Amino acid sequence: MKQKEYQSKQIMPGIWVLYGFSEECCIYVVEGERKVALIDNGMGTGDLHRAVEKLAPGKPIVAINTHCHFDHSAGNFQFPEVYMHPACYPDQDETESTPCPREVEYEDLPRYDTKRIPVHEGDVFDLGGVTLEVVETPGHTPGCICLLDRTHRVLFGGDMIGSNAHNIWMLRSLPWVTFSTVSMECYLRSLRKVEKLGDAYDGFLGGHDACVLGKEYLTELIRMAESIIDGTAKPYHPEMPSPPGQPPVVCWKLDGENVPTAILYQDEVIFDRK
Repeated sequence: MKQKEYQSKQIMPGIWVLYGFSEECCIYVVEGERKVALIDNGMGTGDLHRAVEKLAPGKPIVAINTHCHFDHSAGNFQFPEVYMHPACYPDQDETESTPCPREVEYEDLPRYDTKRIPVHEGDVFDLGGVTLEVVETPGHTPGCICLLDRTHRVLFGGDMIGSNAHNIWMLRSLPWVTFSTVSMECYLRSLRKVEKLGDAYDGFLGGHDACVLGKEYLTELIRMAESIIDGTAKPYHPEMPSPPGQPPVVCWKLDGENVPTAILYQDEVIFDRK
């Protein structure tokens, strides 16, 4: 079977998004003078090396995970090493042992015993004329990070900023998957941390929205998280299906706002665990 290839779209000079397979995240390519960064590796259903080579010929690839849910990290097998936060390791172990949705068979793709290289707050990837700074932002998962690109004045937010077409998933469980969400309180602390860095960026590139989101999006997320925590949030979608014995999923959307955003959450993830 002929392997499907990724398509690409240029977001701005030096930054592209790869797409073409359902259920995958946005896979971002950031080109520097010496190296090229690949931010999240999707599910590995296409040849990532070939896709990056077309955009930045001959440059070494630095593969980075914003977090390790399967739609962001199952493609890690195509690289000898991948950078991720150590708190991601349990999610990555589960990704490697759990069958994931696939569109195509792995044909003629490189396979490595991928080495995990830990990253922490303040670490910097120097691509040559472009740097990506690690910002620890736990919430959606314990190991979520953002990457701050001061050259292009964007912040790569992973699933902390738009975990599925402007929806933020803050869950512990659904019928088909277990999440590793920390808490809404933790998520709010991370949002405020990113807000304080606002002088360094003009917008966000999220995990599932291949467009630059403005700072008003972050403002709305903060207000939504605050409303859930203080109990003033009212369900937008009363309840989503949940397995027997599992807590229901509530969807909260601010009425009258310009940005179509919703946070899907379960009551058990609102507060920090004591």
